Amino acid sequence: MATFKYRVVSDSMTPLIPVGAELLLEKVAEDAPLKRFDIVVFATNNQLMCHYIWHINAHFDAGLITTRSLKTNEEDHPFERNKLHGRVLNYKLSWPVKLKLLLKNWRK
Repeated sequence: MATFKYRVVSDSMTPLIPVGAELLLEKVAEDAPLKRFDIVVFATNNQLMCHYIWHINAHFDAGLITTRSLKTNEEDHPFERNKLHGRVLNYKLSWPVKLKLLLKNWRK
């Protein structure tokens, strides 16, 4: 398993991941399963972003991944899996946070 290190430069995943934190990423194989709430780093608009997975479209436009930041909880523009740089290994969303995010979005 190939691993890489990245440094966080924005506060989009605070309070879980602070600015300046070092992320340990694992390269994700093309056929490796991803799931909701995995924290990933991906390329968009010539920059790298670190957000959590909200939805993976397995049917229509298969392979499109939608992510969200913890700070705004708004959906990012979907991206193709080949834009994924890796899955974060050293930070995870806790079950209480996952439940809070699900309930917050269920009411919308």
